[in-house]
Amino acid sequence: MDVSQTVIDACRERFADKPCYSFRHTSEALDNLRADLTLSLDVIYHLVEDDVFDVYMRRLFDTSTSWVIIYASNEDRAEAAHVRHRAFTKWIRKNRPEFGLIRVVYNPYPYNPDDPSNTSFANFYVLRNTGLSLF
Repeated sequence: MDVSQTVIDACRERFADKPCYSFRHTSEALDNLRADLTLSLDVIYHLVEDDVFDVYMRRLFDTSTSWVIIYASNEDRAEAAHVRHRAFTKWIRKNRPEFGLIRVVYNPYPYNPDDPSNTSFANFYVLRNTGLSLF
């Protein structure tokens, strides 16, 4: 799922020979869509409005049956008009406590303002639905 129809079209073309792959726009109804794993890559810190962030997170976790992997920063800090870092694990503890943080894979190239093209402030956060509150 993606917000960009251009990205979706490119993926559909690239993986046309993979009938088990599907690509959908985030505006599509998700009522019956479920997956073992949902991914959020470089998205959360671009969701500057609280209500947009909340809807996005609910969809991300409601769609997953087992695993969620998030690539993002995990701190509360405004950076620019289109970047708002969020301590998203606070949201998870409050709204989806059945998803436990299993592992953080730290970026081997942490953000360096002198080399922004080759570094990042994001890490991978691996969460699993255990059915129990782990936080």
